[in-house]
Amino acid sequence: MQITNKTTIPPLSIIVAVDEDGGFGKDGKIPWNIPEDMAHFKEVTSGGVCIMGRKTYEDMLNMLKARKKSKKKLKEILPGRESFVVTSDVDYKAEGATAVQNIRNAIAHLDKNDHREIFVLGGYRMFIEALPWTSTIYMTIVKNEKYQCDKFFPIEVLNNRYKIVDGKETKKLYFVTYKRG
Repeated sequence: MQITNKTTIPPLSIIVAVDEDGGFGKDGKIPWNIPEDMAHFKEVTSGGVCIMGRKTYEDMLNMLKARKKSKKKLKEILPGRESFVVTSDVDYKAEGATAVQNIRNAIAHLDKNDHREIFVLGGYRMFIEALPWTSTIYMTIVKNEKYQCDKFFPIEVLNNRYKIVDGKETKKLYFVTYKRG
């Protein structure tokens, strides 16, 4: 597919975990490590296409490498998912992913008959860029916690443009699915 400004953007999905204030980041990192949230993320995005900003990618890469304690190059940053990293650095090497300049460029890499769900993982600028084309938002809310975050999801958009279509609750988390309404 040729990359142009006219590249059609299919419906996108956002997946994000937030604290009770809508915060999702602190000093460039996810401020919590909740295995149940990670399992949900893996289940929802499995088999899909994931698009993320460079800082989100680097945070994820550092977490994976620390967990695996391996210096070996990754084949896929998110196994079972095709991943793209949005960066303005045209020479950026994204281990286990493909570097692109924007969401349109990531989509242009896909076959026009590709019907996998496309997820935007963050950060803030990626969420803002994706919102006009976002049909579904998968939001995990960490219950009874505030993490002094410095990055916040634009919650006001949910109230104005989306409706809750599904949800479940566990001891620590709410999993809520919003659809554009």
